[in-house]
Amino acid sequence: MSRVAAQFIDQKFHDSLREDYVHYYEQFQDRSLILCLSTLHAQIAGSLRNVCDACLNYEPTSPHRDKHEQGPRLNAEFSRTFLDCYDTVQDFLANCSEVKDLAINLTPTIADLLQRIYPHVQRTGGSYLPADLNLSQIPAEPFFVSKKVISLNRGGLNVNLSANLSKLGQGGYGTVYKFHDDFLDCDFCVKELLPGTSDKDLERFRREYELLQKLRSPYIITVYSYIEHFGGRNEPAFVMECMDGSLQKLINNEKDLSLERRLTLAEQAIKAVEYLHGQGVLHRDISPQNFLYRRYQGGFYELRISDFGLIKAPLSELTSENSLPRGWFNDYSTLSSKGFDAFNVADDLYALTKLIGFIISGKTEPPQMKACHSALEAFVERGISPTRPDNRYQTISEFKQAFSELSDALIIDRQK
Repeated sequence: MSRVAAQFIDQKFHDSLREDYVHYYEQFQDRSLILCLSTLHAQIAGSLRNVCDACLNYEPTSPHRDKHEQGPRLNAEFSRTFLDCYDTVQDFLANCSEVKDLAINLTPTIADLLQRIYPHVQRTGGSYLPADLNLSQIPAEPFFVSKKVISLNRGGLNVNLSANLSKLGQGGYGTVYKFHDDFLDCDFCVKELLPGTSDKDLERFRREYELLQKLRSPYIITVYSYIEHFGGRNEPAFVMECMDGSLQKLINNEKDLSLERRLTLAEQAIKAVEYLHGQGVLHRDISPQNFLYRRYQGGFYELRISDFGLIKAPLSELTSENSLPRGWFNDYSTLSSKGFDAFNVADDLYALTKLIGFIISGKTEPPQMKACHSALEAFVERGISPTRPDNRYQTISEFKQAFSELSDALIIDRQK
């Protein structure tokens, strides 16, 4: 994108760049592109200002006008200025369309306005605009928007497809978009590394994809392909399956979710962590945000764990000694004293304890979880024990046994 914008500046603008509107386009991050958009914005605004003046000076009841001279009049000079501006904008948008995975368009308001004016403007003799145009002011908003797209490779199939991306959310070092593949008639997600991240985060991002490709479990999110340069920039991305939402959203929205449904969700979460631990992998960021669900007919929910950016895997050297702890449900007190690099199985199970408590109770704070049921209180108290960390669950087998006892107690109590 930077190359396209730089070439356009050299060909069209030379020394006439305008920085008046750069504040509207700073999200694009590429300086050449920002200057292009600001300059085009200024040109469009100038042309529309001429149109505004014509509309303000228009006298619709003038008896001296014939039927061909109805509507605001734009003089010859301003008409040529408008047409030159329109052509420049169209050339720029055409150049942008050649950049893979990024589309830049006029906003609907500006696009509709220009399309309404353009057919009535001529290069000589001045122009008469539609009598009902009535443009009184220039919109104080960006004139251009970006719509990310993803190119869909079909291998040997003779198809050339792309899909628009809609942003779902942004995390510590990645942004997730959703798109619909019309060829497969299926939704997918693409996770892009945030611009400006460190080399270590780049390696962590690549490692996340490579690990997810190797893991094979119904409780782990599935990834499909890695993109080295996404959106016309240097940042990588990878494509993965699309779920319906986060566990946090499900529990918060479905207040009447039955005990059986909650226990089934909890069992799936435990199986996900059990599988990871069996592969020698510690997730280190177990939380309601990082478990995703899919809902099927009949009210069955399928749960998958995602976001492997903080994992600790065999032979990994990405976590520095005494690095600060991260992860919403983690024990910051213990990890701050021993270092995030010393994260172990018991620390993952600490977060898993809080996750199970959240699924059962709908609460995120341990005191509120424990107030819901005496059996849940005992389960959570042991799993997060602040005074006796050595008494916490040390293995997934031990955790599963405690959860089985919790489930029995909750079901028996409900039947009373």
